Amino acid sequence: AARRAKLDAVAQKRQITPSQLMRELIDTL
Repeated sequence: AARRAKLDAVAQKRQITPSQLMRELIDTL
């Protein structure tokens, strides 16, 4: 849950949705 909250915070900061951020993270792996 904490990781999810952190993701949401980063997503808001970068003005993208958490799902887009997840996709970016997956792409970098």
